Amino acid sequence: MFYITLISLIFFAYLTQNFMTRAIMIKKPSHIMPFGYITIILASLIDYAYFGTEFNILSIIGMILTSSGLLIKIFVPENDRAKS
Repeated sequence: MFYITLISLIFFAYLTQNFMTRAIMIKKPSHIMPFGYITIILASLIDYAYFGTEFNILSIIGMILTSSGLLIKIFVPENDRAKS
């Protein structure tokens, strides 16, 4: 089971890097890179579900603040950010 997990981790890491590189070739990196911060939340959820890791409230708040602050470019249109 260990080797299957290790091989799948390597495979999905390769796919992630490959797709991120291709996406950066198509769009500006400032539009693509904030999606990388979604992995903080996804990795934490997988860590909790697969390995049973418990997180304290400070870790959860840090993950949310880091991810939400960097994803503001996606959620708030550029026209609205220029006005404020």
